[in-house]
Amino acid sequence: MKNYQIEKIAEDILLKRAKRRKTIFYSQLAREINAAAGKKVIPERGIAMASVLTEILHSICSRHVKNGRAMPGALVVSKKTGIPSDGFFSFASQLYNIKLESSEERKRFWKDQLEKLFTEAKD
Repeated sequence: MKNYQIEKIAEDILLKRAKRRKTIFYSQLAREINAAAGKKVIPERGIAMASVLTEILHSICSRHVKNGRAMPGALVVSKKTGIPSDGFFSFASQLYNIKLESSEERKRFWKDQLEKLFTEAKD
């Protein structure tokens, strides 16, 4: 299966989640991508999963931000923290050319992204 096909599956899963105003765990996203693909196309845990999902999410988020939309990656959260990984915030800092240094700034940015996603999903 081609990368762009896997990305499309992931994007569809995330946009459906946005319509339902629901976040998703990284491992859950990996499992849902594999289920939709009908075979195991990405690892479902560990560093390998994180690496593959990072690439997929960065591509999707880049495209969305370039088109003036919110980052769908904001919907993907850690089971431990309930918020996106540090990588999400680092990438968001690059995409938007902003500093997200304190946990308050990060949480505020994340909540803003979620609200934008939920609003966009209604349209």
